[in-house]
Amino acid sequence: SAINDWGTTTANNCTFTENTATSYGVVYNASSSTSTYNNCIFHNNSGASSYDEGYESSGTLTYRKCIISGTIHGNVTQTSTISTSDPSFNNPGSDDFSLSSSSNAVDAADATYAPSDDILGVSRPQGAGDDVGCYEYLLNTWTGSSSTVWSNAANWSTGVVPGNSESIVIANVS
Repeated sequence: SAINDWGTTTANNCTFTENTATSYGVVYNASSSTSTYNNCIFHNNSGASSYDEGYESSGTLTYRKCIISGTIHGNVTQTSTISTSDPSFNNPGSDDFSLSSSSNAVDAADATYAPSDDILGVSRPQGAGDDVGCYEYLLNTWTGSSSTVWSNAANWSTGVVPGNSESIVIANVS
């Protein structure tokens, strides 16, 4: 959770998910503070109030180019909200909050605010644009570096065997 009381906060390309706040929401802005969240994901958080994803009591709280799948206080300024639906993480049940190929966060961020690398050090952008949240989506590419066995994770660029609905790249080696 983030609390801003008498200050200025800017957060870029963060993912706020599965947090529990004892009062108000995952972000609480108070006492004439100014907080801006750019290219962030707010999903599946809970708080003591009905404003799970953010509460503004005084000052200015702005969400710009964010995915907000829960409820926010009416005083929160939203600029170019990308979506209010599930951001489609790969495996949140196992705490894997990286983006799936079908995520509405892929290529949707404002490059002005995106850092040059994601939380894992992956350079941005990997696709047509920067991704929202702390992870940049990586297209899984067959490398065949270990063997010719499809189900061997060492043969894939991301180190993970792709699922049956994942987009992949297999280079033309003919």
